[in-house]
Amino acid sequence: MKKITALLLAGLLLLSACSLQPDNRQTEGTQTDTVQTQAVTTESPSASGSTEEVTQTETAAPQKEIIVWALSYEEEIVKKHCAAFLSANPQYAETVLISVKPVRAEDLISRMNEATDTSLEEGVLPDIEEMPDLFYFYSDDFDQLQKAGLLSKIPDKTAENIRNNTEASAIAAAQAEEALYAYPSGLEHTLLLYYDTSRIEEHTDFSKIAAACEEADHCFTMGSENTLFPALIFSSFGLHYQTEIRTDGKVSSVACDYYTEKGLEAAKMIRSLLSESNFLMVEGSPVITFSYDQARSAAVIADSYQTAEIKMLLGDNYAAAPLPVVTTEDGEIPLASPGTFILIGVAPKKDQERIAICHELADYLNAEDKQLSRYKSEGTIPVNSKALKNRALKNDETASALVAQMPYVTRRVVVTDGYYSAMNSFTDKLLQGEDEMQNAKIQQLLDELSAFLMADVAKAQE
Repeated sequence: MKKITALLLAGLLLLSACSLQPDNRQTEGTQTDTVQTQAVTTESPSASGSTEEVTQTETAAPQKEIIVWALSYEEEIVKKHCAAFLSANPQYAETVLISVKPVRAEDLISRMNEATDTSLEEGVLPDIEEMPDLFYFYSDDFDQLQKAGLLSKIPDKTAENIRNNTEASAIAAAQAEEALYAYPSGLEHTLLLYYDTSRIEEHTDFSKIAAACEEADHCFTMGSENTLFPALIFSSFGLHYQTEIRTDGKVSSVACDYYTEKGLEAAKMIRSLLSESNFLMVEGSPVITFSYDQARSAAVIADSYQTAEIKMLLGDNYAAAPLPVVTTEDGEIPLASPGTFILIGVAPKKDQERIAICHELADYLNAEDKQLSRYKSEGTIPVNSKALKNRALKNDETASALVAQMPYVTRRVVVTDGYYSAMNSFTDKLLQGEDEMQNAKIQQLLDELSAFLMADVAKAQE
């Protein structure tokens, strides 16, 4: 009996001891699921004075989130490239998180205003820390962003590499005071020549195109929502209309050399070309005029984003080419074309490590293979010199025309409010003169035009 009692007592004591032991399994499992931990081994003195290893748990360093604003139609391809960047740079895998958000390029400034609760249009600079870290944008906004100090200057070594491997016209669209402030990443659109192959054989010379259109009893049309034919001719002759932009995006001063001797030569060319009976300069989109059966054009100069409509109208007779040349006493002059480039900007945040990573990411996103990938995915024309030689672009008629036109593309600039009305008035007076308008009269019109444009700043600031 004593033996049985002893055994029962021992069992109760063992059961009691077990019930006092904590159940670590649930605790450990919960900790692993909810907190990212890092094991750190240190040496700690024991009660007896000797040292022993103690394992502690620390929360891992928080991830550095980089916000990328991609063009809305390129969101998925940019996400893919950003993921590839992290895979290629394992040193950032634990510390960097890249978030890609789609933003329409036309809405960039307003979205920045919303994100930072400011109004850049009113000259109030946004809180840079609240801005996206890296963003794709149109070159039309470059002057305002750069003037406002919202673009981080590209490191010298990277800038040198970009200059050596990028089309010069794209470089010009991304620099200020000979320094690069953005990564030239693509050509969005510019003017091209479209023509009917059943009626136009020689498409490289302006006068020959006009003659072929006349013979076919069709029109040669030019128009654009954002430019005028005289402005294109002035630019082609190497003349400049340059504006200084304030932080609110408004014009603070204008420099214009239309009144020079070269300007006189350009004005005479404008008069000559616009005197062609079948050449029409239309307001707005030339595609509308181009589609009318009673005045159908055999050739049209239009923005490349109108390619789909023109291609549909021409069908099997569709052809695209760079703008033609105009012939002067000194030889042939290729027509320049205002255009819009796609650029990548890095915001100048206070965190220098963040800026460095963003520049590294921007350079990666701007590489030859990434530009080609965006072309094959979304049709964006590369500006990398090696990418431009890719067979895929050569086999695409519109793309090859854009590549051929690219050396003569100039970045669109902000103009004063009176610019287009002044150009219209100048053109009307130029064409209303006698058949043999004297140089002195043309020079007078040029002087009046240039004086007005350079004095139009006050109106532009209203």
